Amino acid sequence: MEEFGDYFYIALSYVPPGRSGSSSPVPAYSGSSP
Repeated sequence: MEEFGDYFYIALSYVPPGRSGSSSPVPAYSGSSP
């Protein structure tokens, strides 16, 4: 399951513009980002 966790973390780390509705690379859950 470690691989899944890594991919999940990467997916959260990189959010393409449009999904978050913001031009900034920081997703809506920025409160949980490092």
